Amino acid sequence: MALRQYSSVESFKGEDPLRLPKLINDSNRTLIIIMSIFIIGIWIMLAITFPKYINVRYEGIKYQAGNTDIAEPISIEIIGRRCRGLFREYDRFEGKIMIDDLLLDYTQMSLWINKDKSASLYISGGQGYTSTYGSMSIKNNFEKITIQIYEQVQNAGGWSSGSSWLISAPCSTRDEAVRLSNELLPNIYRNY
Repeated sequence: MALRQYSSVESFKGEDPLRLPKLINDSNRTLIIIMSIFIIGIWIMLAITFPKYINVRYEGIKYQAGNTDIAEPISIEIIGRRCRGLFREYDRFEGKIMIDDLLLDYTQMSLWINKDKSASLYISGGQGYTSTYGSMSIKNNFEKITIQIYEQVQNAGGWSSGSSWLISAPCSTRDEAVRLSNELLPNIYRNY
């Protein structure tokens, strides 16, 4: 069998020298479109729900609501991962939050972050016992944080956030801490 040679000027004139089958034709075009949508959908779902690893340390300010004379520096370290919910109803944080010497351990029990980027903070007391520490509001992946510390009310047997302490980070002055709290907390807690 002799091979046909083409000159550089001569064209193939419609011949397919490699004789490759046509991949996209009318019969499998819908199958390719459906498979493409399926693959893109899986990729988007994985991109949304894939955990974000967090390892940050902030210097912040701990201040008392209503008392402009009290403010003290504090450090917050957050190590863990944040997993987003598929429909963004709740996100989940697994890891540790260290506020100065206080460890909030969420390695065994996840911290659930609401749609409004707030979460209730608990201190594990061992044997399944937990006590309420406060509530936290965050921005994005813990880029900004405000924590409202609850105080135990002796006579009522419950918790109060009335004249409680707040922690904001990252910041270096009380004014910056109040501004950050005003940005992250709901309107009912503003202007302390």
